[in-house]
Amino acid sequence: GEKAGITFKNGSPIGIFDGQMFADEGCATISDKKTGELLFYTNGLTVWNSKHQIMKNGTDLMGDYSATQSALIVPDPGNSLQYYIFTAPPFTSGTGPTSSLYYSLVSLENPEGELLYKNYSLYDGLSEKLTGTLDCSGKGYWVVVHSARKGIFYSYHITSAGVNITPVISKYTEEIVDARYGYMKISPDRTKLALASGKVGSSSTGPPIPFPLLLFNFNAETGNLTLNN
Repeated sequence: GEKAGITFKNGSPIGIFDGQMFADEGCATISDKKTGELLFYTNGLTVWNSKHQIMKNGTDLMGDYSATQSALIVPDPGNSLQYYIFTAPPFTSGTGPTSSLYYSLVSLENPEGELLYKNYSLYDGLSEKLTGTLDCSGKGYWVVVHSARKGIFYSYHITSAGVNITPVISKYTEEIVDARYGYMKISPDRTKLALASGKVGSSSTGPPIPFPLLLFNFNAETGNLTLNN
């Protein structure tokens, strides 16, 4: 929304209005896991710190305020003062320069924060969907993205060694699909992933077919996904 926020600091949701972010759709925020205090937030384009100031080097990320899941913040397992920001491409706003997944690195060594580097490209031809979860060990993370036009997931493993730039690839159909828009989410127990798309799929052998809400089994040890039948 337009500079709108919610805090649960006192146990109940309370509206806050001192944020600086504008976003039509996806955005991301992260708080200190011990105190709950705000650390920083982003709409996939700009990064603001806890003082609601633009972070040093914190502009021109490759996400978009009109992507459904434009940004995902992931703690660096190897450094408690660093965080990765993954950004997904937009398709609806017409402003996106790319259809790629990128990641950037935030350092909070200075509490006001700065981006040590940004817009490291990982994979092209992706949808607006971007989600993640802890891995099987509980010490690392999986970041999962989906192809824009094919039934394929790409899972990236983040450990103390950094981001493994070679994804685990899971294919579930040979059909051409329109999965550009919509959301996906991994269940709290890390065993399932739900995939929703806002458009219809296109059959390679016939007329357009509805793209359903799909449920997948997710393996938090390997990053693989299989269709839940």
